[in-house]
Amino acid sequence: MTISRRFKQYIDNYNRIYKRVLKEAKQRENDRLLLKATNKPKVIWKIIKNEIDKSTNSMQDIQSDKINDLHKIADLFNTFFCETPTKLLRNNKINNSLPPDKHRMNIKRCNKSLFFSPITENEVVKLAKSLKNKFTTGYDNIPDAIVKQCIDYFKKPLTDIFNASLEKGTFPEQLKVAKVIRIHKKGNTRNINNYRSIALLSVFSKLLEKLVYNRIITFIEKNGIITEAQHGFRSKRSTETALLDFINNVQLAIDNKMNLVGIFLDLSKVYDVLGHKILLDKLNVYGIRGITSKWMESYLTNRKQFVELKCLKRGKVISSTREVDIGVPQASILGPLLFSLYINDLPLNIPYAKTVLYADYTNVMITESNLNTLQENVNNSITETQTWSSTNKFIVNTDKTSTMRFNNHQKLNPVVPNVSFNHKAAFTLV
Repeated sequence: MTISRRFKQYIDNYNRIYKRVLKEAKQRENDRLLLKATNKPKVIWKIIKNEIDKSTNSMQDIQSDKINDLHKIADLFNTFFCETPTKLLRNNKINNSLPPDKHRMNIKRCNKSLFFSPITENEVVKLAKSLKNKFTTGYDNIPDAIVKQCIDYFKKPLTDIFNASLEKGTFPEQLKVAKVIRIHKKGNTRNINNYRSIALLSVFSKLLEKLVYNRIITFIEKNGIITEAQHGFRSKRSTETALLDFINNVQLAIDNKMNLVGIFLDLSKVYDVLGHKILLDKLNVYGIRGITSKWMESYLTNRKQFVELKCLKRGKVISSTREVDIGVPQASILGPLLFSLYINDLPLNIPYAKTVLYADYTNVMITESNLNTLQENVNNSITETQTWSSTNKFIVNTDKTSTMRFNNHQKLNPVVPNVSFNHKAAFTLV
């Protein structure tokens, strides 16, 4: 008994020593990374993220390991992630399967058409060499780092496959499968609503998408298709240029003794609920027609996903595969660009206002000297925004959508309360 107690004390002492040494080693490694880093804030956030991910993942694994049927858990997560966008639309009484009302859409047409130029081996090699040395994998378990190192050995057949895809207007079915991992956001780890999904795509899917992306972006920039209001996913545009654009408009209004009201829209899960039929119709207007439109339709449709769980004692467990028939692929190369084209016509449909767009962040600004006219234009802009959102099957998150009034007399004219986005929203300036 005494020996057992002494032995336990011995183990406890060395366990404490081990933890202390490990903690000090981590601190020294973090100090080393910070000292040699050129971008110290980025490294700091990376260190914090790694620590959070470790603690979160271990907690999830322990919770999952308490339940015997892990395959059932994986299936529940996959069902939840696949059905959430559809349920959101249904709860807001939006039928995403209906075609768009073209008579209510104001959109600028491009008379030229995009044709995919052939892909060269050098293009594939250059793109593959630019990949990061990542070891995360999609469904095929092939990491970016391996493809980057071995691209010279299979560049010819890969180029032939990619060119066949463009010529036939068909995106390879094997590249439409996404592996999804769950990330705990907050709250009870046993509540499925407290998780979000991260999709991992095949490296070959990302290569083909990037090659197509380069052709589309060249075409739309050459023909001036993207509105100047859009700052997201564009060369020489960023969150900084979007912010400067907004500030400049506010400053100009104040300098000219004008009243400016800003409406800050929050659209719910826009990437997930984006309608394929509406998107393809808009792409047709912008010049993506014929075989390129066929390829894009193939890329968007018949996509599948499965959820992978990692457990400390049982290794990896995967769910059954489910089809995803709505939205743009998560973590894809083309997804953000397609979304930008989807919302590209929004500024044309709010003639009383100026808009600043950055991805799914939308600011609508109405400027007027006369308060009565301002009142009318604000209400008209709200109605037009609602009409556009309804036409495009988007959902305005009223809880996070807010308004603010800017002028020279902030003390006399406080912030305007949140707007209720009903069909004919009442809006009173104070």
